[in-house]
Parts: sequence; structure tokens; C-alpha cells
Amino acid sequence: MRNPVVFWSVLLAIMVAEVYGYLAVRVVLNLSTLTERRGFAASYWLLTLGLWALGIWGFSTRHAGNATLKGYLLVVPLALLAAKFVVLLPLLLEDFARLGRWAARGFSSPPPLGAAAPLTRSEFISRLALGLGLVPLVAMLWGMVRGKTDYTVRRVVLRYPNLPASFDGFKILQISDLHTGSFNGNPEPMQRAVA
Repeated sequence: MRNPVVFWSVLLAIMVAEVYGYLAVRVVLNLSTLTERRGFAASYWLLTLGLWALGIWGFSTRHAGNATLKGYLLVVPLALLAAKFVVLLPLLLEDFARLGRWAARGFSSPPPLGAAAPLTRSEFISRLALGLGLVPLVAMLWGMVRGKTDYTVRRVVLRYPNLPASFDGFKILQISDLHTGSFNGNPEPMQRAVA
């Protein structure tokens, strides 16, 4: 990258995603002893750095040797990074929420006894995951029920000075990218679209 600000911003984003990915896996594994935590940390970071090194090597030497293998070597760390960015969003949001609660506690009186406890991390992430899971579900349902017949009809009049007169009033119909599914024997939406 020629712009150092972009380079360092991308590198910082990758590092943050890698750290949050590590923390997420560590929390899920629930390692109890110091030896287990240290062993996991060493294994995780050696594997991560090794995959990145292979990916960078595959990219830098992609024109020499087995290009397919080198392509896979590049895709593996990028695919893992994409997964870590998905993990990053809810964890980062939760950390900002905790930071906000911590700051608010510093400027207000403590909550009274018997007050509802704030969401735990697992509750927050579970609720966020359910909310995120609803987005594609609602989009798919809308597409199946309403979107399959929500066509866009554009009428465009073309005027060309060198077009022969025999094409005056000529109509051209283009139909593309229909995801119609099943009309259940109802051809009316398609007839309405092409009328």
C-alpha cells in the first residue's frame, strides 16, 4: 500500500480482530489452569502467525510455482480473518457498553440493592446473535413472500438521429435476474410486469 495511514489502519484492524478472535476462543474453551492458558496462547499465536506467514509467502511468490496451492495458502488466513471480524463486532460493542457502564458508575451513585444486574457478557452476545440472526431471516421471508413479485419496470425512450424510420415505435423488452420461486399457479404478477 502506498498510503501509510491506510496501511497502518488496516494492520491495526487486523491485529484487533486477531486479538478478539483469540479472546473469544479462549473464553469458549474455559481453560482453568495457568499451564493450559499459556499452552493455548502459544499454540494459537504460533498457528496464527504461521498461517499469515504462509499466506504472505503465497501472495508474494504467486507467479512462480504452484499458483493453486499458493492461492489456498492466501485464502486460509483471509477466511479466518473474515470470521474473526464477524466475532469482533459483538465483542467490541459489548466492550464499549462495559466501558460506558464503568464511566457512568464513576459519575453516579451505586445502584440500590436489589436492582437488576447488568447483562452478562454471554447474555449480551446471545441477544445480539439472535438479533443479527433475525436480519437474514426477515430478509429471506420478505423476498419469498413479497419480493418475488416486486418487479421494477423501466420505460426508456431512445432517440438516435441515424436510426432507421422502420424502428419508430419499436418496443424491446428485457427481462433479467428474476428470482420468481413458485407462483403457485398465479401468473398475474408476471403478466402485470410484462404488460
